[in-house]
Amino acid sequence: MRMPQLLTALLLLGMLASAPAAAQEVPIGWEMGLTPAPGSEEVNFTLGDDGEVGLSFWVRNDYETNSITVTIEYDLPFSADVSGPDEVEVGAGDNETFTFTVKGVTVIDFDAGQSDDYEVEGRLAALGSVMAPVPDADTDNEGMLVIPHIVDLDLYLEDPSGASNAGTATELTAVVTNNGNAPDSVRVATVDDTCPLLEVSGEQTLLGVSIAKGGTHTVNLTASASPSHPTKTCRIELSIQSQGDWNVGTLRTADSEEITLKIESEPVGGSGGGGSSSGGGDSNGDDEVISSNFAPLPIWLPLAALAGAALLRRRE
Repeated sequence: MRMPQLLTALLLLGMLASAPAAAQEVPIGWEMGLTPAPGSEEVNFTLGDDGEVGLSFWVRNDYETNSITVTIEYDLPFSADVSGPDEVEVGAGDNETFTFTVKGVTVIDFDAGQSDDYEVEGRLAALGSVMAPVPDADTDNEGMLVIPHIVDLDLYLEDPSGASNAGTATELTAVVTNNGNAPDSVRVATVDDTCPLLEVSGEQTLLGVSIAKGGTHTVNLTASASPSHPTKTCRIELSIQSQGDWNVGTLRTADSEEITLKIESEPVGGSGGGGSSSGGGDSNGDDEVISSNFAPLPIWLPLAALAGAALLRRRE
């Protein structure tokens, strides 16, 4: 019984020795992995504001006599698309890097900082010119994609309903809308105008109020014109800066809005002057009435007085 078993073993060894060189290489002599982010050992990446990020993976071929062909599959979160190779070939003993782009993520639809796993899977499809009978997969290629913080405060400043008189105040409605993907607030509010005798106040009520994603914050500003303000059209500009920008060291104007307000001065000698003119007119009328109360003297009366005086002198 031992002799037949020995003959069988020798026969199998002879068959293996006569097999092609490619068939003798067990298909485990390759490896792939994800390239870490610059300056990091992790393979976690934050998407850009445009919903894209560039990544890469490497494939190392440890076979010394044959090239390898590896098929690539991507498993991405956030309904992302990908632009990258679906098959790569690496020469014998080489180590090559391949890039791909994750794109098409509508980042505003997700909360800032939200993360999810992505995976890049490679399968050995061929060793040299020989197709792999059972493609093996290297599946330990996972990382994380992170949604960025989108800062987008939108400012609306309502136009006044009409002109304002000097010495009066006009209310201006300001509305801040958070179109970003995280709660935010106004850090700085600045008002400028082109009229020295016009004072605009109330912008400080915009500050420090948390505005939820998609929420609004409404305040009323007051534009007060001096009583001596001339007739003029004034330009009013309101600018805001976001707390979200300040938190990451970005000092920029989130939004600004400009309106015009016409100030009309009181007419010179307006209601008071009219009263004075009317009083003067009334006084003139009274003089006329008083004069008309005295009847005119007859023309013969002075002559009679003169004749009487002459007669008295003769008698003396």
